[in-house]
Amino acid sequence: MLTGRISKRSVLKGKLSNPDPRYIEGDHVYKKLAENEYPTVTNTAVSGIGYTSADSLSFDGTQYVVTEFKPTNDTKIEIDFMRTAASGQKFLFGSRTTSARFALMYYASTLAYPMFGSMAESISETDAEADVFHTASLGQDGYYLDGIRKKTFEDMSFNCVYDIYIGTVNLAGSADSRMFIGNIYAVRIYEAGTLVYELLPAVSADGRAGLYDIIGKQFYERITN
Repeated sequence: MLTGRISKRSVLKGKLSNPDPRYIEGDHVYKKLAENEYPTVTNTAVSGIGYTSADSLSFDGTQYVVTEFKPTNDTKIEIDFMRTAASGQKFLFGSRTTSARFALMYYASTLAYPMFGSMAESISETDAEADVFHTASLGQDGYYLDGIRKKTFEDMSFNCVYDIYIGTVNLAGSADSRMFIGNIYAVRIYEAGTLVYELLPAVSADGRAGLYDIIGKQFYERITN
């Protein structure tokens, strides 16, 4: 069973701490909004026999996860993450061809590169500090970081023919070498407003690390390139 509480962590930055806002208890996943406030994120039962929950899934710059989801203009993704290296040009996730893009890249410290449909443009981004917990969101309504909209997009109509990769971008069927370095805590994918994937860090009975979709009851193993 993919159950059990994910322990709270403190992320230190100077003298400040940022408690991990997510944990699992029983069949529910919770997100912390304020001290001692844990509203339910989903009521989907956790029933992954042979898997156990993990605090996070780490990526060392050579690793990624292949989902089985092809995004469209109606797709929205939310991803909870922490960059442990602020080196330039690392994809957090994505699926990309010349005309159909759904991806997000961060540069060293001052730029982000959100891509949606035919739109791809780097923007100033000084808030995605390393060693700090963040939530990024990408969809037709824009690119958001920690609930603040940073970029808007024109109305798009597209269907990606390649699955989303987590930890890099699926570049026309191949994993791009500019891979994420850091930790991922949860990935939520919506299609036309409906939550269709909720991917949480997990470990299989034989020790393989990856992301477990508590909606589709499917395990996606972390791949080392």
